[in-house]
Amino acid sequence: MQGMPPAKYASIKNELYLAALKQHTGLGLTFLFTLLVPFAGIAMGTLGDELILLPIILGGLFFLMPYFVFTTLQSSVRYYYEIALINQFGTPATATVVCKSIEDNAYYYRNSRHRKDKSQHLAEEVVYTVEYQYSYGTRFKSTFVIDNRALYDKIAIGSEIPINLLVSAPEKSTPRLAELGATLGLDAEECY
Repeated sequence: MQGMPPAKYASIKNELYLAALKQHTGLGLTFLFTLLVPFAGIAMGTLGDELILLPIILGGLFFLMPYFVFTTLQSSVRYYYEIALINQFGTPATATVVCKSIEDNAYYYRNSRHRKDKSQHLAEEVVYTVEYQYSYGTRFKSTFVIDNRALYDKIAIGSEIPINLLVSAPEKSTPRLAELGATLGLDAEECY
């Protein structure tokens, strides 16, 4: 970042932002579709010979759907943009693991295609979270989620992990998972 011309830095930031947007194409299309619903309702209420209030009122209420989709889209794009920004311009540092937790949201469901089939199937939803702290002027804490149980089990509380942090915003950091996995004897693809 230092010594880089501002135009080049801005260009790279724009590329990272566009890459984050590209990852959310489906959610963006959902936003556009949900935006059409209220406009269609309002148009139906105003196109007739007389003003019909019910489609206008319902169309106005349906603006809540695109609002929530847009809020989700904005938050998710910002998150992935910040991760890409940290990976591109972050400074290598180390952090200490202070806490680990497992959130098990597994549930049983029935096969809805066949009414006679009473068997239940297990849907596993397990989230492995690691909390770490590091110092850069002051002390900061952050967390990350791992999908791989083997990597999660090898990370010990109190151990050092490699991270990248933004010097301009040191509260923003992300672990270098491939490097962490390599130090723990795992393949790179097992670390995400």
